[in-house]
Amino acid sequence: MPADNAMGCMEQLQARLQALEAENHQLRLKAASFDALAKNMNEGLCVLELLEDECGQYYDYRHVLANEACVRHTNHPKHLGLTARETIPDEVESWLPHFAEVARSGQSVRFVERLAVSDRWLNLSVHRLEPACSKRVLVIFTGTPGEQMAVDQLQALNKELAQKVGRAQANSKLLGELVDHSVANVFAADRTFRLLAINRTAQETFMRWRGVVPKVGEHIPRFLAHQPDIISRLKLLWPRILAGESFVDTVAIGQPDAQRHYEVRYNPLRDADNAIQGGFLFDDDSSPVVRWTAQQLDTAGLSIAYARPSYAGAF
Repeated sequence: MPADNAMGCMEQLQARLQALEAENHQLRLKAASFDALAKNMNEGLCVLELLEDECGQYYDYRHVLANEACVRHTNHPKHLGLTARETIPDEVESWLPHFAEVARSGQSVRFVERLAVSDRWLNLSVHRLEPACSKRVLVIFTGTPGEQMAVDQLQALNKELAQKVGRAQANSKLLGELVDHSVANVFAADRTFRLLAINRTAQETFMRWRGVVPKVGEHIPRFLAHQPDIISRLKLLWPRILAGESFVDTVAIGQPDAQRHYEVRYNPLRDADNAIQGGFLFDDDSSPVVRWTAQQLDTAGLSIAYARPSYAGAF
């Protein structure tokens, strides 16, 4: 072999050797970093190898690597090399489908599952290790004792309920403010005609025209006993109210020479079982409209009288 060729081969071999040493150094560095991370991390970490039958179907898996935190989170020993059917035979069908899907698809998944043998709830993140032909997945997880999980779930439920109650109270407050500032008179009563609510407009209307204001809790017929013009009109509506009917009607209240007209809208109040518990009533003072309409009719009637021809001299 010519000296030049031999020298060239030596240089190539030395370059290749240096590259391999650099790769080996990187591999040792990664291995050391992985060991340190796996040893000191709070999460459990393990590598599972899935086992196939002669038809290529996954039927079991075994642990080939596990850090110390695995036992702390699962409260169950991890025997490397033993299969799941040997260590947790009654639970394999709950766990295997998750790991098998990741090994097949390469898509990482997160899920929560109970390890019944130690009553621990595990929150897991599963990732496929390459190459795919190794049929191995990396699992990172944390565990919570069953009783603590129940407490956590109860606290989360209480928090959610508190938030819902808070939103409901805010909505109720907003609705109450809207009703209270409505231009309509608004009343709510139970089935015994006891006043449950009255808005500000209705209070001001009663004070302006009657000089008194009904209070929440008062029995409406007793309060109106000295208001015969009102109670005589309401008595006509009470059968419809007791029947749970929704309706719109008009009523005229007061002396003939000083009547006020109201458009009344009534709807029943129902509970969660659709049983009637009472009702609410909106009434709008339509007196100005009624007076204007009457004036227009009077004017129209006069105009017709003036326009009608006289036939007295024709016969």
